[in-house]
Amino acid sequence: MKQAVISLNSDEAEVRRIISFRTRERILENIDTSDNGSIDMETLKYQIKSSMESVGEIKDYLSQQRDVYLSTPKGWPVAGRISSPYGYREHPKTGVGDFHTGMDIAANPGRAVKATANGIVSFAGWSGGSGNLVALEHGMGYSTFYAHNKQVVVKVGQKIKRGDIIGYVGSTGNSTGPHLHYEVWRGGKSLNPHSFIDGRS
Repeated sequence: MKQAVISLNSDEAEVRRIISFRTRERILENIDTSDNGSIDMETLKYQIKSSMESVGEIKDYLSQQRDVYLSTPKGWPVAGRISSPYGYREHPKTGVGDFHTGMDIAANPGRAVKATANGIVSFAGWSGGSGNLVALEHGMGYSTFYAHNKQVVVKVGQKIKRGDIIGYVGSTGNSTGPHLHYEVWRGGKSLNPHSFIDGRS
């Protein structure tokens, strides 16, 4: 319990730190500064900060969410097969070794993409190499990201429950074919999504 309280306080401090930022730069959504197959987190952070500043519901949700189970990602975001796992790999386009901060799930185009935990939409739209991207904030420090969607069907500030459809599989952005690029983050660090898919989190 003590460790959970310490973790919660740390997560809330991080949220307050992010919210306190006031940037004058507005990052264009079609800028692509990363070509390694992972989400360009630095650019996305600016986009999410802008959303959080303009949509008070996001800040309110994060301050109120205290349910560990509902906040923790669980299960597959889409039915398919893992085509590129988390970790070091050879980039499918460049052939150069790099660290893949998420995992790719090959699936039929148009297949439903579902949220893996309760949360609120902090970003929904075009994000350069990630194509049509959905970012969800879940509370307890967790965030999940769903990239290369053919279509996004949620909007910033919308509250989401685990299992809700948030988009449909596509091949937008820097993509070699229809798939979902899925990432799980906590406290500013990427985690292996496979641990959450098979229930070991």
